[in-house]
Amino acid sequence: MIYIQFLLYRKGKFMKKSILTLCALLLCTAAGTVVSAQETELSTEEAAVKEGWMLYTSASSELYTIEVPDDYIELSADTLDTLMDTVGEDVFENAGLDLSILGSIDYSNTDYLYSADMLSNLNVQISKASGLTQDMITSMKDDLDAQMAATYMAIGVAEEDCEPMDVEQIGENTFYRYTVSMMDSTMHQYIICNEDTDMFTITFTNFDEEIEKEIIESWKLL
Repeated sequence: MIYIQFLLYRKGKFMKKSILTLCALLLCTAAGTVVSAQETELSTEEAAVKEGWMLYTSASSELYTIEVPDDYIELSADTLDTLMDTVGEDVFENAGLDLSILGSIDYSNTDYLYSADMLSNLNVQISKASGLTQDMITSMKDDLDAQMAATYMAIGVAEEDCEPMDVEQIGENTFYRYTVSMMDSTMHQYIICNEDTDMFTITFTNFDEEIEKEIIESWKLL
């Protein structure tokens, strides 16, 4: 289990604002390899997507789709400069996002989506499941709960801020769920495997519960 944390600094101190981290949890064995998720795109072509929302898909991996509000912004190595020109550096700074840190992130295995005000974010990390299946995630819940807690506590998160949730059927899918609070932010994580070899860790940070619910209900494996 590997935890990847991107800490965003400003003037040498942690920003005590609603979004201080870009976080994703990668569950894999030491031999696991990363699936590329480059060349992502936003689309409104699907007629089934409700008004005010759009369909998001990873163009290179073609492993999943998800629906998000149509004013959401994709953050990637290719779009960062354009976004700075479009929304302005002040928007990033007001959200506590350090542009130098954002520019150094490896976006190759994770898709990042932000609300228009940059105060909420959703990321999807794709990794090799290394033999772990969705059925195994369900049956091994207690072990996963312990591993998740140990991982977060190792980086200073208090035990009481680590909250395992139920394995739950949401929409058409069954997710392993976990909640963690750190640095004035709350992250809700959903983990799911496809029928092949891929694992998806979907992380919501500082999301309105109703919007989060609609997004995760729209998740489709391809």
